[in-house]
Amino acid sequence: MPDPSAPIRDAYVYGYPLVAGLHEVARFTTTGLGAQPQADFNKFSLATTLAGPADTFVTITNDTLSSTGNIDLSGGPVLLHAPDTGGTYYVVHFIDAWTNNFTHVGRRATTATRPPTARFSTTLTGQRLHCDISYAIHFDQPPPG
Repeated sequence: MPDPSAPIRDAYVYGYPLVAGLHEVARFTTTGLGAQPQADFNKFSLATTLAGPADTFVTITNDTLSSTGNIDLSGGPVLLHAPDTGGTYYVVHFIDAWTNNFTHVGRRATTATRPPTARFSTTLTGQRLHCDISYAIHFDQPPPG
């Protein structure tokens, strides 16, 4: 006999990560995440202190400064720029709404095609592919303050 609770269990298992992730998106865009202040979509929030016990976002590390941004592709592709870091390690993780890490760029990911910390640009696209860039994000602008 089929388990009558299976659909409920499956809805929780597959739906909870999406609901929890979207809750974090809302929290980030309204109040911020611990050491990282609030930031609108397609803007990055830059931490100025290391994460501590008050920082409750699951992916924050406590030994590096982090920047977080929610990228909105509903208006079209987004152009992402990062500066040459002069040898300093960096990584940009891309995480979907279900909290799956699906790709990253940075020193270890790009050494085969260019110097490991050189300036780079990439276009982020959703399912609708076209060549109009709706928004550009520049990592190479100085942090506020």
